[in-house]
Formats: sequence, C-alpha cells, structure tokens
Amino acid sequence: MKHGAPPSHLTAKTVLAAFALAVTVFSAVLLLPLLLDHLLPTDTPQEADAPTGRVRQYALLMRDAGGELTGAVWLTTDTRTHTMTATGYAPQTEIATENGTVTLGDLFRDEGSAAATAALGTADGTLTFSVSSVAALVVYLGDNLPYTLPEPVGMLPAGAVTLTPMQTADLLRYSAWENGAAGQAAAHAGVTAAIFNRYLTANRDFEADFSKLTELCDTRLSISGFAAVHEGLKALAAHNDGHICTPTTAP
Repeated sequence: MKHGAPPSHLTAKTVLAAFALAVTVFSAVLLLPLLLDHLLPTDTPQEADAPTGRVRQYALLMRDAGGELTGAVWLTTDTRTHTMTATGYAPQTEIATENGTVTLGDLFRDEGSAAATAALGTADGTLTFSVSSVAALVVYLGDNLPYTLPEPVGMLPAGAVTLTPMQTADLLRYSAWENGAAGQAAAHAGVTAAIFNRYLTANRDFEADFSKLTELCDTRLSISGFAAVHEGLKALAAHNDGHICTPTTAP
C-alpha cells in the first residue's frame, strides 16, 4: 500500500531535528563554564572583617592635662602592602559644619572625640590619650625615642635627638613652631610614626601591650577590637624594617 511512505519520511525528519537539538544543548553545557569564567570575576572578594589584606584607619587624638586637643593623627594601616601612614592635624585645623567653620580643637572640647573623629573621616576606631599617657607608653615600651627635630625646641637642638618620655610629652605640648600649626601637626605625626617604627616588632607581646594600652587610653577598648586587629599587627610587625610608618601632614 502506497500510504505507508509518508509516516516513514516524517520519522526521519523528527529524528534529525531531535539530534540537532541534542547537539545544541550538549554544546551549550560544555561552553557554559567558559562563558561564566569570562563574564564573572575570578577572584573571591576579601571579607570585610578579614584580619589581613585590607586597609584600616584610626583616629588618634592627643590632649593636654586640661582636656584641650594638642593634635590629631589619622593612622592608616595596609596589610596588603605592609605600610602605615600617620597624617597629622593641628588643633587649628578648620572644619566646615552646618553652623559655619569651627576648629578641630574646639570641636573636640565642645563635642568630644567622636565628633572630632567624624570631622576627619570614617575611622575603624578612635583612641584618645593625654600626652602624659603617651609618655607613660614610651616608658612601658622600654626605651627612649629616636627623633629628628626640624628646629630647636626648648633645650633640645635641631637634628637627631633621643627623646626621653617626658621630652616626648613636652614635644606634643609644644605650640611655638616656626611654621605654626603645620609644625604642630608634623610633630604629632612624627612622634606617632617614631613609636611604631621603633616598637612595632615581631617579638612583641601584643596581648600585654593591649592590656597596657587599655590602662593608658581614655577610650574604652574591647577584647573583640583587639582580636580584630591582632593578626594584622603581627603581619605589619613582621615587615617592619624601622621605617614602616611614614609621617605626613594634612594638606
């Protein structure tokens, strides 16, 4: 019978179409990983709270016995490049507010350390010290502080000197710099950098250091805060060649 041919012809066409579809799907499956590799980033982003491989920023605020700001330092640590930068700010630094311009020193005195920090930027933490506490920290760390003075300060000559703890505090209190506020900002940045360059070493007992810092710092510190930076400090200390922290001043 002649009407048997058409079904045979349709079956062949159906098989051919099904085969072509299978090849297309199979090819797409094979190519999908390559497409994803091309379109999606290959590096897994670093977790925000990773102890190393990230940048952290801290505000260090220093005051005299009367509670007046002597200077501020914006400390930036980078455990990817193993570098630190201490940027100094004088109390006379002008801050723009909704009510006009105010100095950093006035902001600190009238509204406190949180307001002073916020005026400088977004920090991972704030530490406030009296200059006497900075001197006590140098005593605890165990040695005098090598420093280079740009000009004579009191009985100290210009050039390379070794500051006693009390001279360190006097330097932070000093305000009669030849270039005014810039000199005061540079002194705070320089002393901060000198402390890290001298004492941030691989053999330090960071837990004991944190305990002492808790005792000397005006700011209430937490164990969790220490845990967050512990590995980062160790990484920085391991790469400290005596010049890990660079002092600078705000423009």
